[in-house]
Amino acid sequence: MLVEARTLGRRGAVVEPTRVAISPGSVLLRDLVATVVRHEVAAYASRERARRLVRVLTADDLADGAARGAIDPAAHRAEDPVDVGQAVLAALQAFEDGIYFTFVDDVRIDDLDDRVDLADDTVVRFVRLVALAGG
Repeated sequence: MLVEARTLGRRGAVVEPTRVAISPGSVLLRDLVATVVRHEVAAYASRERARRLVRVLTADDLADGAARGAIDPAAHRAEDPVDVGQAVLAALQAFEDGIYFTFVDDVRIDDLDDRVDLADDTVVRFVRLVALAGG
């Protein structure tokens, strides 16, 4: 399935559309949201590991550190890992609070307990709403 994230009032996707492996069939929207959040948290952790590795080992970083008189890889320590359970709960709460809408193959799904049918070519779109200033 293809997952997209957009924000109303902005052109294009917030992030590049992502393929998420999920078994075809019928699932509750809440389970779909949880699956996507878990996928995104894992992808984020992977990107952070790669970024730290590259950051610590680049020639420019070594040269800058040598010029300062100290090479300190600890200065680039990662933040605490993301709590997947908390991330899932936050995403579900944001849906309930109307922070974003979810569309499955261009059909808006209004309730976390609604069933959605998924196939390999399903497109899931999360659309974040932006509050009006002063409103």
